[in-house]
Amino acid sequence: MANLEAQLKIAISQLRNNTLEARKQIYQETRIALRRGLETKKPQPAGEDVALELARLEWAIRNCEDLLFRARADAYLKKTSSSIETVKTRSMIRSEFLVDLALPTSKAGDFIDNLEKLFSENWVPKYGIRRARLIWHRQCFGLVVRYWFDLLLSTVERLKKIGFSF
Repeated sequence: MANLEAQLKIAISQLRNNTLEARKQIYQETRIALRRGLETKKPQPAGEDVALELARLEWAIRNCEDLLFRARADAYLKKTSSSIETVKTRSMIRSEFLVDLALPTSKAGDFIDNLEKLFSENWVPKYGIRRARLIWHRQCFGLVVRYWFDLLLSTVERLKKIGFSF
């Protein structure tokens, strides 16, 4: 048990000092190590001790999940607080978060970076804030729909190739 707790303490200390992608990797490795540790742990005659240890491990896993969620929220907060000068509103931040959840990380990051440049440099001076926000939301929605529609079409095409008919 002490070994698993030591792994958790190391993982938590590493979570605080790394980037979001590194935190995700550390978190996944810790979960796998904990799962292996639980699977190899032999039950002891005293059932209460085992139950107590499992409860502690469950709490530690939830604590790691909470730390990861907070780190992700902090990353978004830092990103948005630094770009407040670009007249971003709360709804735009939410749509940015949803795009990040709905698309692969690399595609979403590039898209949002390009969209922020277009928003502050082109759309606000040309169309005004309200219209620029509308364009922002339309672009986010359009990208997510196009991505998932293309994924659906490619899946259907693959299924047809293997002989599945609709």
